[in-house]
Amino acid sequence: MHQLAQVHHLSFRVLTLEDFEWQLTHLPSPLIPEIESRSDMVGKRNKSKKLVAKSAILTAELKRDLKEIYQEGFRVFRQVRQHWRDVSAGKEPTLKRLD
Repeated sequence: MHQLAQVHHLSFRVLTLEDFEWQLTHLPSPLIPEIESRSDMVGKRNKSKKLVAKSAILTAELKRDLKEIYQEGFRVFRQVRQHWRDVSAGKEPTLKRLD
């Protein structure tokens, strides 16, 4: 929570890669009412060709090390991910504002 406390005064909104497109069309909609229809006009999404399989890089040992080093970051990520799942499903958000 130390990281969040440092930026709390900025009243930011956390974006995650999961459901990113949904977030991009819903968060700025009060400022850009037509953003959803405009983003729907975008055809193909950029996708890169994967040269190496994820499993070849992300070994069990590396996963363990990452979880140990970024334990707090992973915890915050899981909370934010659940928050956006709730919001996108029309449920009451699990995260509350800090103020």
